[in-house]
Amino acid sequence: MNKKGIGSALVASMMVAGILAACSGKENGENGASPKTSSSASPSAAASASASPKPSDAGSGGNADVKGTITWATHRTDLVDNGTFDAYVAKFKAKYPGVTNVKIEGLKDYGQTIKVRLAGNEAPDVFSPVDTVQENYASLYAPLDDLGLKGKIILEQNGTYNNHLYYVTTGGVTGGLIYNKAAFAKAGLSGPPKTLDELYAAAAKLKAAGITPMATDFKDAWTLGYYFDAVSYYAGSDNYHNYIFNTANPFTSDGPFGKGFGILKKMIDNKWVEPDIYSTDWENSIKEIATGKAGMYYIGQWLLPQMASTGGGNPKDFGFVPFPYDNSGTYKALIASDYSIAVSAKSKNLPTAKAWLKFIIEESAYADDAGLLPALKDRASGIPQLTEFNSWKPTYVTSGAQLQPSIEIEQKMQFDPTKMLQEAVVAKDMQTVFDKYNKLYADTKKAAGK
Repeated sequence: MNKKGIGSALVASMMVAGILAACSGKENGENGASPKTSSSASPSAAASASASPKPSDAGSGGNADVKGTITWATHRTDLVDNGTFDAYVAKFKAKYPGVTNVKIEGLKDYGQTIKVRLAGNEAPDVFSPVDTVQENYASLYAPLDDLGLKGKIILEQNGTYNNHLYYVTTGGVTGGLIYNKAAFAKAGLSGPPKTLDELYAAAAKLKAAGITPMATDFKDAWTLGYYFDAVSYYAGSDNYHNYIFNTANPFTSDGPFGKGFGILKKMIDNKWVEPDIYSTDWENSIKEIATGKAGMYYIGQWLLPQMASTGGGNPKDFGFVPFPYDNSGTYKALIASDYSIAVSAKSKNLPTAKAWLKFIIEESAYADDAGLLPALKDRASGIPQLTEFNSWKPTYVTSGAQLQPSIEIEQKMQFDPTKMLQEAVVAKDMQTVFDKYNKLYADTKKAAGK
């Protein structure tokens, strides 16, 4: 779950151009706020989809081969439950009459369930990859070179190995500060904070008004992942994992991790978060920020549609701006991939599985429904808050791929970054926690001969 004057050399020009176009696109009929079954892409998106080569033109074997039944496993149980994906299936079957069914499996514990399925040689036909070791790509995923997607999608490099495309992102993610305009008005705040000092000042005013200043859903941990974006900004890196790998004793209180984690620690120390951070609940966190019981949330823009559909809030109250991690008045936006999508190398119905993947990327409204930046570079976003975000003129940086040796070390040491974050921000002295992880990382790295 996705994420910058970190250096112009890091910025992929085509990527940035695509994102800027997405952020300046017209708002769609549903204003991009709620993942509804009837949600549709913007006019420019529809045009690009209709102009795209069809699966039969891209090597999937032709319409006659797109038939039978396939299974798609997804983590987006909300879009399964509200019927959005049923509408996708209906449209897909109308296009390919030979298709009997697309069985959708909404998995709540997606990562662990898929790992078990893969270990048991029971992979769904289409699913989101959970193994990022490149040497395993060919045995797990069918090459997608014949679908005409190369050069058209963002973050293509993530799923490419040995000149073959094995998976593509379902959409991009950038972290920022979601704020509730109604809550800010109640607290006497005229607008979102533009500096770190203003962030703290806003938190104090929100608390004085009886509003939880910063939602965290601390207990669930994964929601804290965007504080690692701030770590990357301080480190001048496009991937904090690689910074760790290339730095002796990377975890220090006065370094990137201490500065990035320190923002959340100050929020906790000043009680500017939920009253009991150990009993937070994800669904309740959505409702709190959506209805103005909480004023701010540092998280990805993908949450915005859920704030209306699940949280019950008014989309007109939802604001989204770059997170002011320092007092410079300049902003950074790290573009990372949300869940990707791949076809199983062992699928018994490759033509249909590939056609479905291509359909999801090119012809469905998945990005808008899931609250993501479009996977296609030339597709406009239907999320209006991205226009506000872009008006702050952040510098976009494409998230770099994690080095393979770094992946191996973290797997060996069973490194859980968010667990380290949780430990550090509640400790009296963060360095005591950092010392433990510095030693564990160094020992593992030495044992692996890296």
